[in-house]
Amino acid sequence: MAYENTYKMFIQVINTIFSYLIQSGFNKQEVSLSNTKTYAQVIFVGQNVGLSFSYDFIEEACDCAIAKVENGEYVKLKGSKSSWLPLFSFLVERYKYRGGIKLNKFIKKNQFAEFYKFNEMLKVAGKSLIEDKKEAFE
Repeated sequence: MAYENTYKMFIQVINTIFSYLIQSGFNKQEVSLSNTKTYAQVIFVGQNVGLSFSYDFIEEACDCAIAKVENGEYVKLKGSKSSWLPLFSFLVERYKYRGGIKLNKFIKKNQFAEFYKFNEMLKVAGKSLIEDKKEAFE
């Protein structure tokens, strides 16, 4: 498989950066590689919040999305077309987040640098999300 090493690195990076989610009570619900083997995803699910981290091998693109969880199911937020929303857009809309995350030179050169930014965004502006609070969506 052409992307096998990248897939392994992706899983390792997610497990390293976001290990605190497991310690905070989230379950790692899904670790998957698409049938075409060009896209990988890890989903962490709490009582109230779902966090999806994905990587597109062809586009070399990192992504993070959030979802509201009720009774173990993903639910659409009011005014939303999907259950899953991009993290950055959610933080801008709900918390008036404006960015400004700086990465050190080593991380900037890493193909998974965006995951480090998503981690900082969560810690700076999305604390209620990583604390799995119901109020995160209110």
